[in-house]
Amino acid sequence: VKILDADGNDVTDNYTIGSIAPPTKKFVVKKSDGDFDVVFADEHVTDDGNPHSMTRGAYSDVPGTTFKYQLDGAGEWTDDLSSLVASGVGEHTVKVIATNPNYNKTQEKTAKLVITDKIIVTVEVKSKSKEYDGTPLTTTYETNGAFEPGDEPVVELSGSIKDVGSVIARVKSFKVMNGSTDVTSKYVVNTYDAFL
Repeated sequence: VKILDADGNDVTDNYTIGSIAPPTKKFVVKKSDGDFDVVFADEHVTDDGNPHSMTRGAYSDVPGTTFKYQLDGAGEWTDDLSSLVASGVGEHTVKVIATNPNYNKTQEKTAKLVITDKIIVTVEVKSKSKEYDGTPLTTTYETNGAFEPGDEPVVELSGSIKDVGSVIARVKSFKVMNGSTDVTSKYVVNTYDAFL
């Protein structure tokens, strides 16, 4: 039995399929009672006196997932993340509820919108996929931002997969070194995970 969603994606693994006892010999398709993965990352933005919102919303590798957001536990829920704005140096909490028509449970995550006067840099983990060949699939990353002369980022990643399926690849650790001196405190980092 193969089940496709409206976009033609194979979503069979999201369902529990059980047969009804004879004589009907029909199949019953139920929504999954399991969880699905959602990624939602903290974001730092530079304080320039203007209102700011998060620029990257939550995402999932499960097709058909939709998201609703709320800022600082108040106000209406919205699917328009850019409408949730804050001003001035400080930290704000953004909550997301993810819903998928193939699952009974919703998934909830929170992330911080941090408005700061420090140097902001970004580490983005790259999403990768391949056909099964028995060898591990690992990821790479790229950094962006205005590192000061002599300052070099040191990044460690986690997440690898060998069998069929998916995992989240994450930034395990991050620091900035100038020679043998740790200068990480000059920076704040936005880290963006990815699916393998």
